Amino acid sequence: MIRFLKIGSFTLALVVLCQFFITVPVRAEVAYGDLNGDGGIDAIDFAYLRDYLLRGRIPPATDWEKNADLYKDGEVDSLDFAIFRQYILGMVPGLPFNPGQTGNQTVTPTPMIQGDWAQFIPQPENVALNLVIENSPETNYKNQKYIQVTITFNTGGYRIADEGKLMSSISESGEVNLYTSGVQIEKYVGNGGVTQALTYRKIKYPIDNQLADKVYFDFRVYDRSVTGFAFKGNSIVAPTPIPYEATVNEKFIDANSQFAANLFKEINEDDLDKNVFFSPFSLSMALSMVYQGADATTKEAMGRVLNYSELTTEEINQSYREHLNYFKRLYPEVELNVANSIWTREGFEVNQSFLDTNKEVFDSQNSYLDFSKTDACDVMNEWISDATKGKIEKMINPPIDPDMIMYLINAIYFNGSWMDQFDVTQTRDSAFTNIKGESKIVPMMSKNDNYKYAETSEYRAVELPYGSGSVSMYCILPEAGNLNDFIAEFDNTKWKEIKGKLSMGSKIVLKLPRFKIDYQPKDLKDKLTALGMAEAFSKNADFSKIADKIWISDIGHKAVIDVNEKGTEAAAVTYIGMGTTSMPNSFIADKPFMFVIADNATGTVLFMGKVVDF
Repeated sequence: MIRFLKIGSFTLALVVLCQFFITVPVRAEVAYGDLNGDGGIDAIDFAYLRDYLLRGRIPPATDWEKNADLYKDGEVDSLDFAIFRQYILGMVPGLPFNPGQTGNQTVTPTPMIQGDWAQFIPQPENVALNLVIENSPETNYKNQKYIQVTITFNTGGYRIADEGKLMSSISESGEVNLYTSGVQIEKYVGNGGVTQALTYRKIKYPIDNQLADKVYFDFRVYDRSVTGFAFKGNSIVAPTPIPYEATVNEKFIDANSQFAANLFKEINEDDLDKNVFFSPFSLSMALSMVYQGADATTKEAMGRVLNYSELTTEEINQSYREHLNYFKRLYPEVELNVANSIWTREGFEVNQSFLDTNKEVFDSQNSYLDFSKTDACDVMNEWISDATKGKIEKMINPPIDPDMIMYLINAIYFNGSWMDQFDVTQTRDSAFTNIKGESKIVPMMSKNDNYKYAETSEYRAVELPYGSGSVSMYCILPEAGNLNDFIAEFDNTKWKEIKGKLSMGSKIVLKLPRFKIDYQPKDLKDKLTALGMAEAFSKNADFSKIADKIWISDIGHKAVIDVNEKGTEAAAVTYIGMGTTSMPNSFIADKPFMFVIADNATGTVLFMGKVVDF
């Protein structure tokens, strides 16, 4: 009887256990990032998250809240938005947020929550470090040194609970190590609203002790290292430039440089008496994305304009792959982000191999979008704004032509601090003689330092490096004649000559205006047609590797730049719409001059411009 009861009890337990497994559903994996329920993760989902945070509109996916919680903290907020943005721009490899993943993310400890505030550790890219030496009337001309830490927050809801203090130690070799102790930053995690809208904070740490030949500063938050830099007693130690780890294809660099010069001439003709700024690299990359789908005489004509005639498609693509990988490694010395996207009209059939090639070569984000919807332009413009950090916000205007079947978009964002910054107290209002011969008063930055410098009977040139010297601005000042005449004769040979003549000069008297330019070239189709690309804009175009009977219907470009005492911030966007159917040496830029921002490891021309008026 006892044995029977034991067997019966075991059988009953087994039945109950089996019933438990039968009735309890298997939990489905969370589809992080999929906010519209289509099984994909792309810019449309990103736009839904942005729309929810800005306007409170609910995304269509059933489990959108779980899918949008990329930080996995039980909330959908700006942290999730920041993570999604980094994913869209290719800065992190996957979703959700994983503290240990590769990319630009750093290992972040789990935040400790106290009340409505949680510990927060900023990312290195959001922290700028500067050694400041004050030597002005305000400080009685005393060299007062301090380290300035500038922290940028993507949204409000943060506070500095404790700025901490500067500590020091000396190594066995005699190097001085400075570091912060007790820094506490907090993020609001409560349910109610928060009135603090802290977007950035500058913290100054005075240096009182004697400095050694080389000093290292480590910025720590909650005793966790965030970022650091090395400096001498009176200047930052220039870090080593980032090497270009592949072999530079000189034919590719020459092709891009000559295309840059040719297009600069065409653009300049429209605005002889106005400031000009554009990104030839953005334009050539966007056109190269389209080039992947060109065939026959259309491809030959595009190749001639882009100067690709001596390059195979694989050589072109490999050079772009290597450039994009290299640009990512420049951070944090300079920030140079390049993003590409392809937007296809929903329902239109495109050769998948074309999309796959652009994804593999240019890391393009490929999405289908209903162009007939009123918010279709908003989705693409929001992608542009995010890729350029808000510097360029609106490029594509509604309504979209019914014949438009695809947009290919390239965006570049650059932010670099001068290797040796200008002293803002030395900036003075000075005269600038514009292209018309008129005198204008402008804020003229001034510095007396060692720079690479060249001087001939034709021009003066100076190289102003950013960060570690991987990227520089080259300013070119014609000695005689008109700047527009100089630009009309400028080509890749002249560019190489200028760089070849530069040599280090001591105590160069440098004066450069502080300036901003916001520029949009007119009629790019006409300019590219003049260079030889007419067929691509006609119904005779052969883009059969994309789809049958399509051509370039529209092309637009915009670029902005801000040059000041700290450095340079610049951005550019290109979109292509496919349709169916004896004194010391000196460089005094007090008259019109041209400038080039170029990568020094490869020679790639990133931006070009001229300053002729204020």
